[in-house]
Amino acid sequence: TEQIKEWMTAELSNVSREKTLLVFAHAPFVNSDVNNAVIDIFAEFADVRIFAGHSHSLYNTEVTATNGKVIPVNVVGTTNGVDWCGTICGDGAPHGYGNFEIEGGTVKNYIYKPVKMDEGFQMRMYKSDEFASFKASTLSSSPTFTFGVKEPKVMLNIWNVTDAWTFDIYEN
Repeated sequence: TEQIKEWMTAELSNVSREKTLLVFAHAPFVNSDVNNAVIDIFAEFADVRIFAGHSHSLYNTEVTATNGKVIPVNVVGTTNGVDWCGTICGDGAPHGYGNFEIEGGTVKNYIYKPVKMDEGFQMRMYKSDEFASFKASTLSSSPTFTFGVKEPKVMLNIWNVTDAWTFDIYEN
C-alpha cells in the first residue's frame, strides 16, 4: 500500500544514502507494487543486501530495482528443518543457519552452517540409481524429492550456491 511506502521512506529519510543498508525480513520479497516501491527506496543506498527466511529453504537470488540496481537476496534455511520437525530444509540442505561476515558495512563472506555438522559440509552427492527419492520429514505434507532420471547420474545438492558459481567435476 501507499502507507507502507510512506512509512519506509520516513524511516530511512535520515540515513545517508552513502551507507550500506542491510534489510532483515521474515519472508522473501516477491514481485508486487508495494515490494517494488520499497525495493526502489532500498536501491537509493550505496550498497544493499536483503536477508530473509520463512520458506524453510535455502537459496540466493536477486531483485532488480527500476533504476537497474541489482540487490542480492539471501534466503537462509532454518534450524528446525522443513515442517518445523525435519533435519533438512525444503531444498534438501541440512537444517542450519547463515554466518555473515560484514566488513566496512559490506557482506564479505556468507557461509551456510549446518546444525551438528562441520562448517565445511556444503554439499551432498547422490547416485540417482541408488537413491531414487526421499521425504524432507515424517509429516505427510512434507515434500518428496525425486531425481526423475532413467539412466544413472550423479546428482549434487550444493547449498548456498549463486548463479555466479561454476563447477568442475572430475571422476577418478
